[in-house]
Amino acid sequence: PTVGRQPSHILERVPRVVNPFGLRPFAPGMCGHAGMALTAVSLFPIRLIVLIVAVLIAGALAVLATIGADGSKPLNAARRLLLHPIQWLARVALWCLGYWRIPVTRPDAVQGVKTPRVLVSAPHYSLIDVFFWTYYEMPMTLSHHGVASIPIVGRIARAMETIFVDRRTAEARAEAANTIKRRCLEPGWPRLLVFPEGTVTNGSALIQFRPGAFAVGEAVQPVILRYGTRPLDVSGAVRGYEVFLYAMLQPANSLSVEFLSPAVPSQAELSDPRLFAGNVRAAMAAALGVPCTNHSYEDAWLAAVAHEGGREVAQTFEVKSLAPLLQLDADGLVELLRRFHRLDSNGSGRLEYEEFVDALDLAGAAPGYARRLFRLFDTDESGSLSFAELTQGLAVLSPNCEPLDRLKLAFITCDLDAEGGVTLSSLRRVVAYAAE
Repeated sequence: PTVGRQPSHILERVPRVVNPFGLRPFAPGMCGHAGMALTAVSLFPIRLIVLIVAVLIAGALAVLATIGADGSKPLNAARRLLLHPIQWLARVALWCLGYWRIPVTRPDAVQGVKTPRVLVSAPHYSLIDVFFWTYYEMPMTLSHHGVASIPIVGRIARAMETIFVDRRTAEARAEAANTIKRRCLEPGWPRLLVFPEGTVTNGSALIQFRPGAFAVGEAVQPVILRYGTRPLDVSGAVRGYEVFLYAMLQPANSLSVEFLSPAVPSQAELSDPRLFAGNVRAAMAAALGVPCTNHSYEDAWLAAVAHEGGREVAQTFEVKSLAPLLQLDADGLVELLRRFHRLDSNGSGRLEYEEFVDALDLAGAAPGYARRLFRLFDTDESGSLSFAELTQGLAVLSPNCEPLDRLKLAFITCDLDAEGGVTLSSLRRVVAYAAE
């Protein structure tokens, strides 16, 4: 006799969220291509030459302004005077990238609230963000420690009194936090600009804000940057430096900037910088009309691996919700993703049924058996498996698995003939195999 019924999918235990690291396709259309062709033979040569000259002049000024400077103290007035032209060179660079006009809106001044020392800019959309802020404010900022070693760019960053952060060690992060607080409270330093997300995204959501700049104990100035995405999306979430080339080939690109009202921390937020960061993020997300997600630096790292070789793996999940299912850390998930890439022979970013069969060596299984197992993993019934679905399916084997999921997998395992039931003969064969 047979017992039971064919099980449905495993339980959906990886919440689906917006993918903040996905690539929007570049589809300029016929008119767009015509505009690019016209720009290529007219504006582009001028833009390229002017951009190179502007960067070289800015680099030379940065060298002159920082010769013999003590990095632990603010630059004096004479050194700042040497750096002042860099602001206008940054505006020239923005013109070279197609930004003819950048409207900036600011709220009315709030009585009793002094100008905040910390600028909070989100979403961190592109390296073009830095060009805008250099032109508009010339602030000091936070940056990855590797930027310091980039020719010309590293020298300009030092001249702008950038705080370099090595996120790999807790000691370096703690030192950066202390430097942030000290500089924001000491006179003589420029305002601090932070991109609290800590990485670039495509702007479809605001990911977790790092709390460092919110621990200063003072009001912050939230600022929203809105980029046009058609025909060109200049997001650096996937594209690299080639985005500058694409931007220069456009007749015009759009960027608008909105300053929100300063965010003054409450007593509760003063004692909990993460709460303050979360509330500021929620206000900025509401103004942008986008959701908040719990993606973090680990998700950004995973996203970089996801797009290796030009692949597109939909990251509609968060590492913090996925990793516990397999009892893996971020390193383990990265290695699992690379294995997923190797199994994905056609580079689609998903596993088709044939790839799934090859991966699990099910070619010799009874007709219907592999298909039933595949359907168990395919929670969205799309006919292919995403990385999140495959990982969730593998989690059935972990100690954290729900009992119902274990029963479903056990049922399929024992249904060797793929007939939708478990016969006594099949059960004996499974027991005999397990006893070997």
